[in-house]
Amino acid sequence: MTTYISAVFHKDIRTVEFTAANGDKMLRTGGTLAWLLNNPGNLRPGGKYVSMIGQADTASGKFAIFSSAEEGRKEKRALLRRKYNDMTLYNAMHTYAPEGENDTAKYLAFVRKKSGATDQTVIKDMTDDQFNGMVAAMEQYEGFNANSDTRREKIVHATQVSLSDGAKPLPSFPVVAKTSTGKEKKLTTNAYGVLPAFITSKPGEMVQLFAEEAGKVGTKIGEFVLDQASTSLLFARPLVTALAGSQPHNPDSSPRDAKRAPIRYVIQPKDTLGTVASKFKTSVDELVSNNRIRDRNKVFPGEVIWIYGPAPQGNTSGAAANDAPPAAARNSYAIKRGDTLSGIADRHGVSVDQLMAANPAIKDRNKISPGQSINLPAGAKKAEPASTAVTKPKTTQPPASSKPSGPTPSLVKPPPVAPPKQPAVKPPAAVDTRPVRSAENQAHPIALVPYSQQRAPWIEHAYAQAKKWSGKKEAVITKTINFHDEIGYGKQFKTMAGGDNAWCASFVNYCMRKAGYPISSPHPYRARSFAADTTNYVQIDAPVFGAIALVKTSHVGFVYALDGSSPILLGGNQSDQINFVKYNPASLRYYVPKAYLAFANKELKDPKLDATHAKTLNDALGIVVVTKASGNER
Repeated sequence: MTTYISAVFHKDIRTVEFTAANGDKMLRTGGTLAWLLNNPGNLRPGGKYVSMIGQADTASGKFAIFSSAEEGRKEKRALLRRKYNDMTLYNAMHTYAPEGENDTAKYLAFVRKKSGATDQTVIKDMTDDQFNGMVAAMEQYEGFNANSDTRREKIVHATQVSLSDGAKPLPSFPVVAKTSTGKEKKLTTNAYGVLPAFITSKPGEMVQLFAEEAGKVGTKIGEFVLDQASTSLLFARPLVTALAGSQPHNPDSSPRDAKRAPIRYVIQPKDTLGTVASKFKTSVDELVSNNRIRDRNKVFPGEVIWIYGPAPQGNTSGAAANDAPPAAARNSYAIKRGDTLSGIADRHGVSVDQLMAANPAIKDRNKISPGQSINLPAGAKKAEPASTAVTKPKTTQPPASSKPSGPTPSLVKPPPVAPPKQPAVKPPAAVDTRPVRSAENQAHPIALVPYSQQRAPWIEHAYAQAKKWSGKKEAVITKTINFHDEIGYGKQFKTMAGGDNAWCASFVNYCMRKAGYPISSPHPYRARSFAADTTNYVQIDAPVFGAIALVKTSHVGFVYALDGSSPILLGGNQSDQINFVKYNPASLRYYVPKAYLAFANKELKDPKLDATHAKTLNDALGIVVVTKASGNER
């Protein structure tokens, strides 16, 4: 039986697009809304529905979409037991179908007749026949089986393609697709580097992909054949694109301020202040002074320091004070009438997701107001530079077939609209560059390519949260931030406190999203979702820095260091804290984002993991761990 892991409702054409674990798509139309959504009870999203794979925003409000009708029935039964078990049938029906929205008396009479129960029968006291009769009557009354002659379902096979630079997805990347039948089409990757799906209409048809460069067909990316089965491919391209302002070819000879602009740097495994100072041709004393570092012998992976300038105000240890680049290091932009986040992103050479990450206060990307000030991510361009240094992408043969990174773009076409103006080729957001200087022996200026940090960028966000909360318990943390809510499940989990609200997976997914990677699906609040999500994540054979470690099937965290042969995990929901804990390697499996796989494979040859102890790491952040009787996690 096909298992569907996600679903999207297209309101304008009343169609649900289901995506299966193997990549197949099912397009469903017609029937009643309950049938269309696999929701026999017309349940609203917001409950703890473990099999909910999407939601539909309809003219009658929002409803949950379930993976199958049977799963929808299970969820309804669980809801009746969870919420209505102690009510009489009369009170339950008046709560479930309130009079302002329903003919409650008629509904109650129908259920009473079909179930054989009375108005005063308590739900928990019903016989199995009465309870099953009540559920069946409610499904019949809700109209699940009505309009069956209009039901339509269509299974299609799709090839999903995603692009990566070997470590990160390539968002908003323009591509030209050419088929062996002579068709040519311009496409663009989504926020997670995924192209629109290629539907198999003629098995055996060849598709070639090229980078669109300056509006023309450029470097070949790869090719593939459309098959009679769904598949997915990841093309990892060693692409480095940087924007750097340079001086005129023959600059004037007037004196110039030679002071170097500060560079934001994330400490890597094996780093010391000495190695960082040597790398950037500065001194340890300058790093200590600029970043107000208390102990020059103690820096940890994930900490943020500033080179060639003082640390931002309030950053007393040099590490990021919160989960985004410090405000003093960011440019700002005042919203003008008619602005949209996508338009601002295009003008500044960044993605909407990067803007959202730099502005955590913005919860809805469609709601910004004139006069509002927003932060621009590091590397966002203010204006077109005098000249641009761009390295040309190199092409490698595509790797073996793998599933794509990120949410699948829709197959369902909306009603036709005027095509938007195609933006110019936009490279990934630039990062801070080092100063312009003369090319050796030529007396002409060049722009130096910036230092690139590709290794596990999500660790920066995890470490920042560990530092920020410094051992505080979940009951305190959740008053300020609920990691369930940050990934879209705040209605199901209104708090992180308590044994029923385990948040280790939500914390990991929060960090992945902040770094520009997709969250796991279909249930990102579950630890085992990283193993189940073969679309976005892939298992590797051994621990590398930043790998997502699954502890059996009940807990998840990030590989941070080694204590002997035992990995130390940085994670949330460990003794109700964000902290560091050593785990038995026999209980662990390791995963990385698909887009990061090429980089992870290089890391496997030299994992670059520091040797230390969990207590040392916790002590450095003032974390006092009190192990729970049941273990470190729930």
